[in-house]
Amino acid sequence: MSDPVVPGPVVSVAHLDIRLVDGPLPFAERAAAAIAEGWRRTVAAKPALYDGPILLFSGIAVDGDRLVALGHRARFSALMALVEDGGAESPGANLFGAAAIVSSDGAVILGRMGAHTAFPGVVKFVGGTPDEADLRPDGTIDIAGSIARETAEETGLVAAEAAVDPRFLVVADGPFLAIVQVLRMSETAAALIARIDAFNAAEAEPELAGAVAVRHGDRLDGVDMPGYTRAIVADLLTRL
Repeated sequence: MSDPVVPGPVVSVAHLDIRLVDGPLPFAERAAAAIAEGWRRTVAAKPALYDGPILLFSGIAVDGDRLVALGHRARFSALMALVEDGGAESPGANLFGAAAIVSSDGAVILGRMGAHTAFPGVVKFVGGTPDEADLRPDGTIDIAGSIARETAEETGLVAAEAAVDPRFLVVADGPFLAIVQVLRMSETAAALIARIDAFNAAEAEPELAGAVAVRHGDRLDGVDMPGYTRAIVADLLTRL
């Protein structure tokens, strides 16, 4: 992987205008041979990974209080190549929605990815790259719906149980563009972690190896955590 890129500033937007367009992401088309070769190496090391359909994005911009972007149909192998590239040479991004789960006692709950996933051991917001399930009939892409779906799939927590902040926190970090929605839960961090652990214990192949509570003042040195997660956690904890 390329050297990490320092995340940009965290911005807040009220509206998302993200829609599907015809045609592949130019990077995925131009680098098809390299993507295929990289995927062969990836699955040799992690045979459980699946080159499933996803959406990748171009034309990303913040226009006042609105974030706009264009979605392209792609495969998971293209995402992995985009991450490997670091976003330096490819006009595209892994734009995705994620949940900042906030407990009643002021902690942010993150997930530690399982050993069989593409990013084992990484501690980050729960969420995931949008796919066909997140498309609305009019061609727009439902990021808030994606966040709710991924939260339920990874933790068993239901977004409808939370007080959901109306605005989205956005940060760019190399090939990643994180769109984070704050879900304020009525339970303590310990209770939420117990719920998440119980949910994953009942799953045949859970995505998460566990849940992590981060509080103001916690030292995160040595924690394998993406820059976008660090940036938004730091921003959030100053306001809890």
